[in-house]
Amino acid sequence: MASLLGSNEGANGLPEGMSQFVQERPYHSDAGEQQKVTRNAASLEPAYLVNNNPDAVNGPPIVTEEGIVLGGNSRTMSIQLAYGHHPERAEAYRNALRQNAQFFGIDPSAVDGFERPVLVRVVEGGQDAQAMAVKSRLYNQSQTQGLKAQAEGVSKARLISAETLDVLAQGMEEFGTLREYLGSAKSKEFVQALLNDGVIEQAHLSRLTDDSGRLNDAGKDLAENALRGFIVNDYDALAACPPEVLNKLDRSLPA
Repeated sequence: MASLLGSNEGANGLPEGMSQFVQERPYHSDAGEQQKVTRNAASLEPAYLVNNNPDAVNGPPIVTEEGIVLGGNSRTMSIQLAYGHHPERAEAYRNALRQNAQFFGIDPSAVDGFERPVLVRVVEGGQDAQAMAVKSRLYNQSQTQGLKAQAEGVSKARLISAETLDVLAQGMEEFGTLREYLGSAKSKEFVQALLNDGVIEQAHLSRLTDDSGRLNDAGKDLAENALRGFIVNDYDALAACPPEVLNKLDRSLPA
């Protein structure tokens, strides 16, 4: 369902810690992500924001009924920044909203009822933190932009099921390290479990596995980061962990 919000409406009133749990990218600490938002605001292109794009990578941001952004945080912040610092780009966006409002079932005059209108797609129904985190991961999957390793690990961890953890625990019993298990033939069942969960996307399977169906180095890195992110769901803490601490995390996984 399409709707208009004021740009100052949104993820206010979130329980402490939920914003980071739901949010995939570490905008609070990643200078590259911050620069991307700043750059996109200065060159805000309405065609990427006011359209009927069928996926969540472009088009109007996706929000809950409470206004929490699940897909398109960067787009949302770029729009907000354009309203505050780039009036010409903001006006171009506002004009695009007026011109296309009827397509989304919105009265064009409603656009002028908001000081800083933003077109969004609304996910109906109540969403708990876990459901929002999973949807955020799904809505932000892209063929072009990757996450940094630790951020991707925390994000992918949200998809790991209890059944997959059982497969891991049983498989690691005879191996000294996680990496050793991931390189073994016995890890194939675990790879399939990661596929079932969506931790490994089918479109990326050939990039992450070798001809025998085992994880290659890139696949092992992804699995390690996801499993570590399951234990420590904090981007910055994982990024700061020395190797010996990460090894201890790995050894604790079966438990």
